[in-house]
Amino acid sequence: MDYNITTMSQSVGEVIVTNTSEIIGQCHRGVPTFEYGSFIMAGKTAQCVGVVYNVETASVDPNRRATAIEVDEDNLDKVHPHLKALLRNQFYALLIGTMKNGKFQYGLPPTPPGLHAQVVPCSDEDILELRKQPGFLRIIHDSGKSSSEELILNCCRHLLYSFERNEKALSIGKALSDIYRDDYDALRRIINRLESWQNT
Repeated sequence: MDYNITTMSQSVGEVIVTNTSEIIGQCHRGVPTFEYGSFIMAGKTAQCVGVVYNVETASVDPNRRATAIEVDEDNLDKVHPHLKALLRNQFYALLIGTMKNGKFQYGLPPTPPGLHAQVVPCSDEDILELRKQPGFLRIIHDSGKSSSEELILNCCRHLLYSFERNEKALSIGKALSDIYRDDYDALRRIINRLESWQNT
């Protein structure tokens, strides 16, 4: 991937709200939305890296709420083919660092991505870089977002998918131990759930 250019063909979404610590983006039509806890990048030369902490589908008109239409999901497109045009998928991402020339540096970016910056999912190579600096998990823990334990858990799940089967996730384990050194029960819960996912 060319880290200096984010093209529309690579892009999955677009930034519609931006500030120092997070962004809100809207997914392009016809593409699946990001998963909870997945990693994204937005911007150009020094791309901002974020973790998706919320996903929502809502009406394109903020003053008009969706209402129940009592149609089976399998027949929804047939009965209401125009419905998707009236909805938008949004995602919220906490900024955790920057990626420049293929190298990740964790910490809040000096400047957030601009409005209408294109957003792409992090590639497997990107996630391997994130794995080298798991200290960014502390940013998530200290963010004050609700369910930070669940968010950290799902971030770790995405990170662990990048490991070869014969590798040990020692760096992630050390980062988690540092974060939860005073909360053994939370640490044990996270590790148990990660081990159960790896064994399935």
